Amino acid sequence: MEFLQQFGDVASSMIAGLCIVLLDRSMRRRMLDWIVGALATWLAVWIVKVSLGRPRPKIVFESPKAGFDGAVQFTPPWGTYPLPRTDGAGVVGYLERHAWEFWSGISSDLWSMPSSHTSAAAALAVGLGTMYGKLRPLMWSLVVVVGVSRVLTGSHFPSDVVLGAGLGYCVATLSMGGRWGQRLFSRATRG
Repeated sequence: MEFLQQFGDVASSMIAGLCIVLLDRSMRRRMLDWIVGALATWLAVWIVKVSLGRPRPKIVFESPKAGFDGAVQFTPPWGTYPLPRTDGAGVVGYLERHAWEFWSGISSDLWSMPSSHTSAAAALAVGLGTMYGKLRPLMWSLVVVVGVSRVLTGSHFPSDVVLGAGLGYCVATLSMGGRWGQRLFSRATRG
């Protein structure tokens, strides 16, 4: 099921971009809007993830600390969450961590909401759907596949996926509609 989650990731986006560059010169400038939209989506998602600090389902349901076993758990930037860790003897201990402490070995345990995979898929769907309208149904079908697979693999709660898709859609729509990439490129090359 892992391969189903890759629509919208860097590799699939690069392949789509390369196809556009090689096959449709008329869309090269629109690609700038899509790229800026994808980067803006990534930044927005990361800020929300770190601000909300929602633990992933595996953290909440596998070995939660008493009182931290509900699906609606959030850790604001000033708070910590007890992340379960098993030592060599099989004893579960808890590390109190902030969601923004990415350097302290928490991986993405507190970054469940929103789903970055789903937001990236939605941003790609908006970009390609804007450039090639006939692809919209296929693109949005793939966004649904990504979101459902993220839930089925236990990586996200359904609400994480919905927020991710919504955030990706909104940011990418603003970027494509406002021609953010073209405007940025224009300003940068004016000298």
